[in-house]
Amino acid sequence: LTQPLLLDHDDGRFDPESPTSTEHRGQKQGDCNDAAPSTNLDDQNHPSLEPSNCSRAVVAISIFWLGAAVASCVKSIDIVWDLLGSSLSLCLGFIIPCATYLALCPMEDESSAAGGEDRAGVVESFNRSIKRKLSRLSAWFIICLMVPMCFICTANAVYNTFFAAS
Repeated sequence: LTQPLLLDHDDGRFDPESPTSTEHRGQKQGDCNDAAPSTNLDDQNHPSLEPSNCSRAVVAISIFWLGAAVASCVKSIDIVWDLLGSSLSLCLGFIIPCATYLALCPMEDESSAAGGEDRAGVVESFNRSIKRKLSRLSAWFIICLMVPMCFICTANAVYNTFFAAS
């Protein structure tokens, strides 16, 4: 359920010729021979980097129990709000939206813009290209500014919480 249905699971790109991953690996949709290893050269050159279900469960359980251990050591909810708010608010407000924009709006190919277009089409394509480059540059600027700010704010919150004289 966590895997997108329209993506090719080997390289993460959409493959309209192969709606299912089993057909992509050389099997017909009716074949039930799942035990045979894939002999596709593309699979051998690009091994899957997907973590197994067991490793995902171990990581999730570890994070849960680490959070429970930290929560049992905290004296006041104000400390939790101070530490989490110092970095999570910047991540949720700035870093994640910018990173999502960069991931969903990749750079346009220069070769795809060229072709049999008239002068107005070329100018419009150039303007879109400049606008997209400026948007991407702005997103990278915000990320480069906010990542250090997360560390600075978190360090300040830790200092104020644990080391500042009351």
